[in-house]
Order: sequence, then C-alpha cells, then structure tokens
Amino acid sequence: SASKIIGVLDPTNPQDAATKAYVDAQIGTGVDTLIDADGDTQIQVEEGADDDTIRFDTANNERMQIQPDGDVAIDTDTLFIDATNNSVGIETTTPSNPLTVSGTEASLFLDRYAQGAHLVMRRSNGTQALPTQVLNNDLMARISSSAYNGATVNQNALIDFIAAEDQTATDGGSEIAFSTSNIGSTSP
Repeated sequence: SASKIIGVLDPTNPQDAATKAYVDAQIGTGVDTLIDADGDTQIQVEEGADDDTIRFDTANNERMQIQPDGDVAIDTDTLFIDATNNSVGIETTTPSNPLTVSGTEASLFLDRYAQGAHLVMRRSNGTQALPTQVLNNDLMARISSSAYNGATVNQNALIDFIAAEDQTATDGGSEIAFSTSNIGSTSP
C-alpha cells in the first residue's frame, strides 16, 4: 500500500525534506537561469517577461546574446551576426554588407607564414549554383577608397581589375585600371 508523509514544513536546513509543491514553486513553470556555484557565470533564457533572448554571462559580465530574431551578439558589437540580412559585423551591430568591419581600429590583416599573404577576389557571371563565363570588359574585382566630406562619403580612388577578353581555358587577358579624383572633383 502507498504511504504518504504529511505535515512536512518548507525546508530551512540542507538536510530537511521538501514537498513536491515546494519544489515546483521554487522551479516555477520552467527554469530560466543556469548559474555556477559562485553565481558569477550564468546562462539566462529570459531576463524579463516574454524577452525570448538567451544571455551568456561570465565573471558577472554579459558576453553573448542570441536574440529572438536569431541575431547573435558577442561582447555587444565585437562580433555581430545579423540573421535576417545574412551579414556579419565586427565592431558594429548594423552591418551594411555581408561583412562590415567598423570602428577606429578597422583594419584587415592577412598573416601567412612561409609564403606571401593572398587576397583572392573571384568573379563569375550567372549564379553561385550555375556560374558562367566572365566576358570582355566585365569588372572582375575592385578596391576602392572613400572619404567623408562632412555630409556624405565620396568615393575618391579606385583600382579596377577588368577582363580584357572573354575568359576561357586558354584566354585570360586582363587589365588593371587606376582612377583617382581630380583636385576640385568628387569622383574618380
């Protein structure tokens, strides 16, 4: 036969028994925070009502968020993934291109050991699934510089890599064109 323990009070000491009702009340309808032993590292699945953001904290500092729309923020804007627009920001939460590096230290370093570093820019026509031939006069790649003029950004210098003929297995003629803005002009 089944036996029940009745008259159990809420626990106050580590060795005290607890009722199911007490445990359920402590947990609530779901556990929303996982905390380490000293309380300074945690994973939170809701900070407020219907927040729907997962937060990761270490040493009492929030390090990463997964937001309801799927965006991921690491150290606020050190690395930001915009899930809606499929873009990544470094030092920005509003990337304007597939990869946007912003801020006072916006530099790109390519380190390679034993050989020279490579920056490879590739072009094809068609689609990613079905690429087609690059044709004569197609722009294959561009390096550009721009400067803020107090109201907007002007593009003021370009290096263009251009196909000089239809690209084939045996013909790959190309040109490099350098363009700069003249003094008193705003475009190359």
